[in-house]
Amino acid sequence: MPSQVTLPGLTPLQVLEEQFDAFRKEVQSLGQAKVQALRKLAGTLERGAPRSYPHIQAQRSRIEAAWERLDEAIQARTENLAAAHEVYTFEQAVAELQGRMREKTALMKGEDGGHSQSSVQTLQQQRRRLERELAAMEKEVARVHMEASRLGQLHPAAQGGLAEQLTKVQEAWATLQLKAQERGRWLAQAAEGHAFLGRCRELLARAQERQELASSKELAEDVAGAEQLLEQHEELGQEIKECCLQAQDLWQKGQQLVDDSHFMSLEVTECLQELEGRLQELQEAWALRQQCCAKSWGLQKLRQELEQAENWLASREGLLLEADYGVSGGPAP
Repeated sequence: MPSQVTLPGLTPLQVLEEQFDAFRKEVQSLGQAKVQALRKLAGTLERGAPRSYPHIQAQRSRIEAAWERLDEAIQARTENLAAAHEVYTFEQAVAELQGRMREKTALMKGEDGGHSQSSVQTLQQQRRRLERELAAMEKEVARVHMEASRLGQLHPAAQGGLAEQLTKVQEAWATLQLKAQERGRWLAQAAEGHAFLGRCRELLARAQERQELASSKELAEDVAGAEQLLEQHEELGQEIKECCLQAQDLWQKGQQLVDDSHFMSLEVTECLQELEGRLQELQEAWALRQQCCAKSWGLQKLRQELEQAENWLASREGLLLEADYGVSGGPAP
């Protein structure tokens, strides 16, 4: 057999296959030719030297037996290398599968990126793609198990190594599934937390808009305007009540998140506290504005009544100043 020379870019198994293939070809060409020549020579000697026939036949039998053993050894070596090649291909596929599993597992370590609702939505889209990849990977794991079973039946000597490879695959797959579940729960919590904060901030913005209305210094210049302002202020009060009802629902939801040890509990608590303070200020501003509007209406109403009284008196001022008292100035009859 040729001396072992490691060829660049080849694995040890491939080197063995290359060397054995060269040896097999050499045996098939030169070895086969030499054996045929020996067979022909033995036949010639047997015919030319009958007395040496037993000795020649014995030598020929030894050569034939040695050739048969060599042929059987080549066949066995060919089968062993084929088996080794199958197992090696299997191990390479398993290593590649494990590498992809480790890569996916590393991507799911930590809790980065979920700093806003939009970033969480992006991560959820990535997770949906990952779920499709994991579904395909699960099929690969099943194929690996089937292939290991097939190879184990064909090559019992390799069963120990195959079982070890399967254990590694199963451990990597279990770790990946666990990380995927943890990541899924974290994303669900992040989505829930940011959705809550979005609702809370939206309600804060609405409260701020109504705070500006409730803090208005506008006053009416007549009774009709004062009544319109009072009506508008009452409508504002209804809107504030709706905000407070929504805030109660949010508070219950937020408290549930805090009780469940949500990882965004601090942000939830801060947002609820800010909302509570904002609504309290809004209610106080509304109450103060209510007093001002009511007072303004009262003043405009009084002013209207005074103007009406003044006009009434003015309309009768001529009668009061008239000199005719209803007595005639002529002589008595």
